Order: sequence, then C-alpha cells, then structure tokens
Amino acid sequence: MARQLMLFERLNETAQPVVAEPRVTSAASNSTPASLRPSTFVALDFETADAAHRYPIALGLVRVEHGAVVEEAYHLIHAPARVFNAANTAVHGIPPSEVAQAAEFPEVLEAVRPLLHGVAFVAAHHAPFDRGVLAAACRRYNLRPPGHAWVCTRRLAKRTWSLRRGGLAHVAAHLGLVLNHHQALSDARACAQIVLHASPHGEPLDGAHG
Repeated sequence: MARQLMLFERLNETAQPVVAEPRVTSAASNSTPASLRPSTFVALDFETADAAHRYPIALGLVRVEHGAVVEEAYHLIHAPARVFNAANTAVHGIPPSEVAQAAEFPEVLEAVRPLLHGVAFVAAHHAPFDRGVLAAACRRYNLRPPGHAWVCTRRLAKRTWSLRRGGLAHVAAHLGLVLNHHQALSDARACAQIVLHASPHGEPLDGAHG
C-alpha cells in the first residue's frame, strides 16, 4: 500500500468562496495572552487508534488568516495494529489497514509545521483532548510539541451562545454547519467556523483558552 501522506491542499475560490490569497506571517509568541484575537489561527482535530488516545491516526488542519480559510491539510498517521481499539474504530471508521503504510508521526509533524507558523493560537473542540494527543505522541518520539496557545471551541461555543450542550455535532447544528463528524478534516473545518462565528470582526476570545 502506498504511503499515505497528503501534503497541504491550497484552496481556490471555486472550492470555497471565502478563500483569501496566502500571506507571509510573522512568528507568534508561545506565551498565552490574556485575550486572543483570531487574525491568524489553525483549527485542528485528531482521531486516535487507542482508548488511551496516545496513538493519533488522522489529523485535519485548517489555517485561517483575517477571517478567511487559506489552507487545509489532512494526514493519515501510522499506528501498529495491536493498539487499535474496536470502540475507537467504530467512531471514526479508520481500520488498521488504512494506516499500515502511512507516515510516522514525526514526519507528519514536520510536514505541518509551516501551516502552524505565525499563528496566534491553535483551536480545537475540547482542546484538552487534542492537546493531550499531541503531547503524548511527541513524548513517544522524544519531540518537543509546538508551543502555541490553545482555544477550546467547545468552551467558546457554550459561552458565546449559552448552549447547554457543547458537543461538536450539537454546535455545528446550531450554526448550520456541514459536518461529517469524526472525519478529522471535517471536524477541523467546523472548529474553524465556530471561531469565526464567535468573533466575526476579530474580537478577543477572552476566557476560551484550552
């Protein structure tokens, strides 16, 4: 099976009307500010093989600059068949055979570093989960995880729209977003749109740190 590593997909206006031309951005500070403005950020989502969520097998990322999606990436990540949990597979539908010849995590991390360059923060729905997956994978390979601030879109959505339920499917339905739940790129797209809906004019995202 050919190695499955999908490099960055540059969007065009026919694929998505809100795309802007890519811009060069300056490096962002790794410290967590009191408030975060969503000028340039990346939304991401991991899917995992195991119940302990230490083995990521899919990663979706969406980069947003000044209110427009400018770049997306989707990667499958190798994990040994022995770590797969049937309950996890039932959720995301990715069997061991689909990632048997995929890139190892360090290669994927290196590939996505340019996408993360210069962002004000990384957004994820239930950010402690995705941040924990990233940290666990980095520890396994003795890598330093990217040192960005994080925004939790679950917390952001519940606070912004006074929602009783904060699951991604519930928030996406509330906002009228198209979602193929637990497909990593689809989840990352929804996450990015939650940030943009919550701060359409770039207002600070106070209290949403992940």
